[in-house]
Amino acid sequence: MPEMTIDFSRYMARLLILRGMMLVSFALLIVYALSQPGQQINQPVLFGLFLCALVFSLPVILALRKKRRIRSHQMLFQIAFDIALLSALLFYTGGPTNPLISLLLLPVLVAGLTLSRQQAWGIAVLTILVYTLLMRFHLPLFGMHHEGMISHEFKLHLLGMWLTFVLSIILLISVIVRMGEQRRQRERQLAEWQQRSLRERAMLALGAQAASDAHSLGTPLNTLLLLTEEMQNPQPDPDKTDHLKQMQQQLLHCRHVLNRLSQRARALSSSGTQPTSIAELFETAVAQWRNLRPGIRVHLNYPDQTVPMVLTDPMLEQSLFILLDNAADAGASEVTIKLSWDDVHITLALYDNGKGFMDSLLEILGSEPITTKDNGKGLGLYLVRFIMEQMHGTVQFSNQPKGGAQVILHWPITFSEVGLS
Repeated sequence: MPEMTIDFSRYMARLLILRGMMLVSFALLIVYALSQPGQQINQPVLFGLFLCALVFSLPVILALRKKRRIRSHQMLFQIAFDIALLSALLFYTGGPTNPLISLLLLPVLVAGLTLSRQQAWGIAVLTILVYTLLMRFHLPLFGMHHEGMISHEFKLHLLGMWLTFVLSIILLISVIVRMGEQRRQRERQLAEWQQRSLRERAMLALGAQAASDAHSLGTPLNTLLLLTEEMQNPQPDPDKTDHLKQMQQQLLHCRHVLNRLSQRARALSSSGTQPTSIAELFETAVAQWRNLRPGIRVHLNYPDQTVPMVLTDPMLEQSLFILLDNAADAGASEVTIKLSWDDVHITLALYDNGKGFMDSLLEILGSEPITTKDNGKGLGLYLVRFIMEQMHGTVQFSNQPKGGAQVILHWPITFSEVGLS
């Protein structure tokens, strides 16, 4: 399954709110400073900074209004912009003597909650560097603290503020980053659970439809079987006889599928699945599929060692049928199945010499119904992934270097060991 990506839209909206609050605070401070007699402030530059903040915020506001996904790199850029904006505003309004300099902590807090550990520490180092430079380079706000007018005690006070700021940054990042990682992990798990829940509901609806269709197919299949038996007269046409035998074989398989569906329904409603030898399970499934596609060579290989008796999902052999059908439809003439196991997991690897998967579809195969066939419904690989998820397993789709598809199923087992017969 493709890795889940987090939408940072909520965090970006809160960052814009914080940016607005910071700008309002600076605006009030500037208005107060201008009301003082003899105060000179570079108003055009400050106005330009406010305008710059508006220009950088508008595209994000439009993206949020259109409900576009916000990525982590966009979040990182906007946080870095906030630090640059604050450093410019603080440079023109007193630097470390400005009481609003503590606002530099806000971008660091947001970075710790939303960004990765490396990015958050990068923002923290950048913020400390900005504060350190402002200690040396800034313009006075109230015109009362030129270098010669600042007392030694006030310099110690400013130095103490810088040290407190640095310690606060380190503590914030150390604690907040871990909280942010845990929160993002919960969000990823929730998103995965929601997607799995949607797939389960879709499968339940599909199962109900399948049961209804199976019931509807029963009568016409029985009628067709009777007709094929009657058409095999004592002196048949050899060509017609071959066709009739093939037709009868396919119809018998359809009846077998319907009977198996009924048996599974009864098993699920009673005591559940019985232990089955994993090797015997797949040998039987491969033998049944060979009858349907006699022109395809299928090789099943597994180690000559103790075979586990597994409590397996009834749909496991159906997954194998789907994968074999896909290989045959992709032009494969030979399929190799390698079955292996250990004390914890079973692995089934399937290799064919067909056309393989389209590279553009590899990342999303099985995550949604997709088909490249003219009359296909795209449900096969979707069902395989769903079955593996129900068994707490995984499925991997890839292409072999020399051509052909490769599919690997991997799932945990509960078994009691028996020897090979």
